[in-house]
Amino acid sequence: MIKQALLAAGIFSTLPAYAGLKSITAGYDFIDYSGNHGTRNVAYAEMVANVDRSTLLLNISQGKRDYETERFNATRGQGAVWYKWNNWLTTRTGIAFADNTPVFARQDFRQDINLNLLPKSVFSTGYRYTKYYDDAEVNAWQGGIGLYVGQLIANYRYTHYDSSHTGGSYSNMISFRLKDSRGDGYTQLWLSRGTGAYIYDWSPETLSGSMKSISLQRIQPLTAQLNLGLTAGKRWYDTPTNEYSGLQFAAQISWKF
Repeated sequence: MIKQALLAAGIFSTLPAYAGLKSITAGYDFIDYSGNHGTRNVAYAEMVANVDRSTLLLNISQGKRDYETERFNATRGQGAVWYKWNNWLTTRTGIAFADNTPVFARQDFRQDINLNLLPKSVFSTGYRYTKYYDDAEVNAWQGGIGLYVGQLIANYRYTHYDSSHTGGSYSNMISFRLKDSRGDGYTQLWLSRGTGAYIYDWSPETLSGSMKSISLQRIQPLTAQLNLGLTAGKRWYDTPTNEYSGLQFAAQISWKF
């Protein structure tokens, strides 16, 4: 994992010379779980750049997960490429690797396809393979639709999960993004419900059960180049062994080029 982190850092430092750098972001994400379920802390740095007809994202994250009397640390490197094939087809390919701990998924690969077949709408479908701590493997298939109405963007996504540990599960997610009438600021709300525990967190109790979440994010421009992002949310877990919740707070600062 150290070699992967060094390679990603090298790409971060050299890419601006070969691509159109769009933004650099630094952020922090904290979740406090109820009872004795501990906390999760993640700090990250992220870069987005344009390369010909592609948009490239690179991210390096450092995380810590406290669970009862145990503490885990991990580093994750991930990247994603959006490619616009034509006016109606865009794809997203993402891959990530992390240390073998409960902080992050060990391996994560996803392929999404977005289709602009009708005005002011986009249809999406995709596949995702994730391998977690303790060799838990999850295959996920998703489909959804996004609608653009003035300053509002509404999205719905359904995901089916097939886990090597617990079999089939699902999740439903809707989101609403309201763009400011002026500038690049916006406010976004996410609502999610289902039985797919792996979209949230790994721990022995969240391998099965029902989960729901709500989160609200505000991206506020401070200057023409500088944006501040703040997120607050809550997650509820109802599992065969326990019921608990997680309270989330996150902040990020982005510089646009």
